[in-house]
Amino acid sequence: MSGRFARVAIESPLPQLDRLFDYQIPGDLVVEPGIRVKVPFGKGTALNEGFVVEVVEQSELATASVAEVVSAAAVLPISHYQFLRALADRQAGTLSELLKLAVPKRSVRVENAWLKEATQSAGGGYTSTITEVGLHYAGRPAIFSGRLTALAEPRIIDVVFSGESVAQNRNLKLQGWVALFVAAALEQIAAGKSAVLVVPDFRDQERLKAALNQLGFAARVADFDASQTGSARYASYLRCLTPEPVIVIGSRGAVFAPVANLGLMAMWDDSDQSLAEPTAPYIHAREAMLLRQQLSACNLLLSGHARSVEVQRLVELGYLQDVTASFAPPKLAVTEPGLRVDTASYQAVKQALDAGGSVLVQVAATGHSTSAYCASCAERAQCSNCHGPLFLDDSGVPKCRWCNAMNLGFKCQSCFGSKLRTGTAGSNRTAAELGKSFPGVKVVEATFEHRVVSLKPGKQLVVSTPGAEPVIAGGYGAVILLDGQKLLARDTLRATELAVALWSNAISLLAAGGRAVGVGLAGDLGTKLALWDQVGIASTELTARKELAFPPHKRMASLLGPRATLDQIVEGLLPSVVTKANQTAEVLGPLLVERAGIGASTTGAETWRYLVRYDYALGEALARELKARVLAANAAVKAVSVKSGRASRAVRLKMDDSQVI
Repeated sequence: MSGRFARVAIESPLPQLDRLFDYQIPGDLVVEPGIRVKVPFGKGTALNEGFVVEVVEQSELATASVAEVVSAAAVLPISHYQFLRALADRQAGTLSELLKLAVPKRSVRVENAWLKEATQSAGGGYTSTITEVGLHYAGRPAIFSGRLTALAEPRIIDVVFSGESVAQNRNLKLQGWVALFVAAALEQIAAGKSAVLVVPDFRDQERLKAALNQLGFAARVADFDASQTGSARYASYLRCLTPEPVIVIGSRGAVFAPVANLGLMAMWDDSDQSLAEPTAPYIHAREAMLLRQQLSACNLLLSGHARSVEVQRLVELGYLQDVTASFAPPKLAVTEPGLRVDTASYQAVKQALDAGGSVLVQVAATGHSTSAYCASCAERAQCSNCHGPLFLDDSGVPKCRWCNAMNLGFKCQSCFGSKLRTGTAGSNRTAAELGKSFPGVKVVEATFEHRVVSLKPGKQLVVSTPGAEPVIAGGYGAVILLDGQKLLARDTLRATELAVALWSNAISLLAAGGRAVGVGLAGDLGTKLALWDQVGIASTELTARKELAFPPHKRMASLLGPRATLDQIVEGLLPSVVTKANQTAEVLGPLLVERAGIGASTTGAETWRYLVRYDYALGEALARELKARVLAANAAVKAVSVKSGRASRAVRLKMDDSQVI
């Protein structure tokens, strides 16, 4: 059949529709690739919305016609569709799941304004008028070209912009990692290309935006902050489709920015858990960035104060080039376990305050105490809703650290006692206790509930939870790391990796001449940290993972659902995907996860888990096979979510499940 036909990706949660469908284009409609259209499907009269992927002149599959053009804005370029399609296939997900993450909801007002502006500037193209905008500093990579990784210098550094000292002429002092990312982005802007900078949270975004603003590049920034309104997000998305170079700054969603002339993708602190997508298809932004770099051949930069085991693996494989510059390690002393605030840390605080400086004290958890215990039998108090650990918040109210539910009517499950006692001090109690020890000193508490992005220099004590530390111009006179053993004792193989990253980020806020104390961190790990041997720490962690055959040495998929259904899915799975002698995979389990049937299982049923440990080379074949088997299983088994009461998938599949370790 000849004519004009549109191949349409239908937006639908049904995995059965996860492919392209051909529709004939009526002569009165202007249909171009990338636009939104409405099309019929099946015997129903309702129209389905979708995106035109391509327009062809031959089709033997078209049985219906495009009913309506929703918008003339081409918001899904073919290169972006190919990236999302490849990502969905890698994670055994659907394109619709990725479109929900990647393309913001349409705002008619914003879109019409963008189309009007695009029409007025049509034909003019873009010509770069920027020449030298380089940001230079000691240890800066000569050129940001290729697939790179670098440990950022953990201190505030002097930088030169267009031949002038930024500190003297603009009163701007930059952290080492901020200077690294700004320098990399400006190099792309000077070349007429765009840069995508992905960071964990709003604090890091604000630091990058503030630096670019003071350097005069605020107009070049495309803000992909997840907290924006829907219309603002859509406006930023549309802006990326224009040929003018932009600097995209955002959290994990920024990896989907559809920039037209991508020159660089950079990620800061890839070990941060907030960069992992908690919903299907459960992709980590680092993996999405690596895949996009392969498809686009753009430059890549993965950086942090510490190094993740995933990055260390890629360095050892030769996939990433380490361009870390030589720099002096920060002044860090580690002490033996004992008192929570020992003599060394007390003296460091006193010396910094006596000099009129600020002090940062990092504690493990927020609230009055890290945990609450039954006053009668000393059992750890558990949440009545999810059985998570309870703590006392700033108001003394018992709350769950997992689901944040209040437990006003607490009853101990062991002795049925109703009274609680506190455990180790949290941020609230630590701030109060330090305030008593240093009377007359201003005390500031910074947590994810009490957001403090930056503070003015001066004599003050800042008590912060990990990741919530505010920045002070010029840096802190002292940084004290408390509760280190609690961070290392978390129930995950990633405990050491995550703790080192959190400590390193806090230490990087030191002023020139400032010093840090890691309380209770004496030992092999503490020695390596004091020497700033981040590569050695990551290498040791990776070696341990290799011995256990755990990620990232191997990939680990998980299947969650009813036992009988999972048994059918895994039966004969490995022979269907392992076709070469050098390929290895194994099925682990089953393991009973929950008797109440919470989540994806049928109401009242038990929830079981199977794990599939496999080589990277098997990823494509295994994802394809598991997707087909899970699709068939979910179609045959009806399931209802216990929490919402709505229909849900009986089996949940994750191709990379970080929670299992």
